[in-house]
Amino acid sequence: TMQGEAVETGLEGWLAEKGIIIESDFVVDKHCASVGVRQQQGFFSYTTQMPFHYLPMASEFADHPISKGLENVVFPFASSISYTGDTTIAFTPLVLTSEKAGTQPAPVFFNIQRKWSDNDFPLKNIPLGGVFSGNLAGNAQSSIVLFGDGDFAVNGEGQQAQQLSGDNVSLLVNSVDW
Repeated sequence: TMQGEAVETGLEGWLAEKGIIIESDFVVDKHCASVGVRQQQGFFSYTTQMPFHYLPMASEFADHPISKGLENVVFPFASSISYTGDTTIAFTPLVLTSEKAGTQPAPVFFNIQRKWSDNDFPLKNIPLGGVFSGNLAGNAQSSIVLFGDGDFAVNGEGQQAQQLSGDNVSLLVNSVDW
């Protein structure tokens, strides 16, 4: 449909009680993955690779066992995350956007022909994923690994399947191992 809307999973309220916020927005980043755009010129049709800023390619990672050794992870249609709680929970951002990033509130119409400028990327180092540790469940110490995109390690199915970056898979596997 070329339109993006916020997806509610039912966990947002529970997380918000702990000060963990998943924004209803789309992160855009100047450092992003490309998409193939089919173009027609006369009798000829061809595919051109174009940057698609709604596919941030994160290359800034915390020094943490989960993100150790990663180079680039693509987060398609990610939401930003933040922590607004008190000091009983520690927030460690694991994955950050580049120095030229921004957010757009949902819903968004994706215009592949849009001409982007540096003014569209006024923010930097937006957290796309992190670890929250502390008293998350009563008085017991626990941790949550949270990413602003639940599909970063899903390759699609059927005709929509595509190869994932090895770092995307490693990020998920490292998170589970940790």
